Amino acid sequence: MTSFTDNVLDVIVYTYHSENFSSQLAYEKLQKLTGADSYTLQDVEKLYKKIDEKVFSLIKPKEVNLVDLPWHFNKEVVSYLDVAARMSLRKTCHLFRHLVNIEKLCIDTLTIDLSLKYIKITTNESLGICYVKSESKNCCKVEYNDLSRDVQSSFKEAAFRDLATILSHPRLEIGKLTVKKQLRDVPMTDYKLTFETIPAFHRFMDSLENELRVECLQVRSHSPDTFLFPILRKLNEASIKTIRISEIFLSSLHEFQKYEIFELPQWKNATSILGYFLNVDTDKWHHFMHFINCEVIFAFSDGLTLDQFVIWKDKLLQNPQLNQIKIKTGDKLGLTIINMLNESLGIQGVGYNKTNRVWAEINYPGSEKKLSICVAKKLIWFKGPEYEEPEATNEEDEKDEEDEEDDEDEEDEEDEEDEEEDEDEEEIE
Repeated sequence: MTSFTDNVLDVIVYTYHSENFSSQLAYEKLQKLTGADSYTLQDVEKLYKKIDEKVFSLIKPKEVNLVDLPWHFNKEVVSYLDVAARMSLRKTCHLFRHLVNIEKLCIDTLTIDLSLKYIKITTNESLGICYVKSESKNCCKVEYNDLSRDVQSSFKEAAFRDLATILSHPRLEIGKLTVKKQLRDVPMTDYKLTFETIPAFHRFMDSLENELRVECLQVRSHSPDTFLFPILRKLNEASIKTIRISEIFLSSLHEFQKYEIFELPQWKNATSILGYFLNVDTDKWHHFMHFINCEVIFAFSDGLTLDQFVIWKDKLLQNPQLNQIKIKTGDKLGLTIINMLNESLGIQGVGYNKTNRVWAEINYPGSEKKLSICVAKKLIWFKGPEYEEPEATNEEDEKDEEDEEDDEDEEDEEDEEDEEEDEDEEEIE
C-alpha cells in the first residue's frame, strides 16, 4: 500500500533519488542544506528502499469510491442486494437510485399488515419492518429485527414512504401480494378507529404512478370488495392470475358492495379465485364463471333460479380450458331447487343424497371433452376437462368434513323429508 507523509525532508530526499544521487551523496547534501543531523544516513537508505519498492509516493492515493467504480461492476453489485439493502442504497445518490431502478426486482412474497397501532411490511418472509404508533402525534418507532429507532413522522407516513420506495420500482415483480386488515390487537371499543388506516392506504395506492406486476393478490378484510377494489385496479391487468379472499373470523361475512369490481379488466383477466363466506347475490354469481379455477363459499343461496344455473352452464361450455368451478354455500340449497337443477341435467330424485354424489356429464360443442356437474345440499360443482382428481387422502378428508356437516343437520333434514313425504301422500290420496 502506498504511504504518504507531509515531512518536507522526505520531499527533498525523494528529489535526490529522482536525480539518481546515491544515498550517501543525498545524505551529505541534506546535511549541508539543513545544517543539522536530523536525518541520518539510515533514514535516507530506508526511504530510498521504499521508493525503489514503490511503496512511497508524494501523491496522496485516491480513496476508492463506489461511484467511481465501473458501471457494470456497480450494476452487478445491485443485482445481489436484498430488498432492505436496495431501499437504503436507493436513497444515497442519483447514480444508485438509477441503478436500483433499472435492475429487475423480484419479490416472492410481500405482506402488508394494516392495524390501528402499527403497519408492518414483510418481504420473502424475512425482511420485516414494523412502524409502531407512538403517543406523540408526529412520532413513531420503526422496528427491524432487534433494532429500533424513533422517527419524526406518523407511523402511517413513515410506513407508506418506505413502501413507496419498493412499489414505485419500475421493474418490480411480486409473486404474491398480501394485504391484511389486522383486528386481533384492537379492542372492540376502538374497532371503528381501525378504518382510519384503511383510507390512508387507499390514498397511498392511488398515488402510485406505475402499475404493479403481481401474480397473486390476497386480501383479508371484512369488506373485501371495498378493500380489494382500490388495490386490484392498480395492478397490471396482464400479470394478475390469482385472487384470494381470506376470512379473518370464521363467523364473518364478506360483504360485496362495489359490484363495479366485476367490470375491472384485472378481475376479468385473472384465471383463479379462492374466497370464503362471500355475501354475493346469486344474480351476480355469473361474474365468477370466467375463472379457470374457482373455489368459493357463498354465505347465502337465496334467490337461486334455474335460469341462472343454465346461464352458468352455457358459459362454462364455452371454456374447454376449465379446471373447476366449486361453489359451496353457507346455507342449504332448498330441496325444490336441488331437484329442479338436477332434473334440468336429466337426473331424477336426488334430493339430499348423503351417501354418493350424482354427476351429470355434458359434451363440449364439437368435442369429446366433457363438463361434469354435481348439485348437492351445499354444493354446486362444475369439473372441466383440465380437472385432475386430488389424492385419495384429500378426498377422504373432504368427505369426513362433509359428513360432519351432515350429522349436524341430520335431524332437521329428516323432519323436512317427513313433511314432504306426508304432502306427497296427501296429493296421491
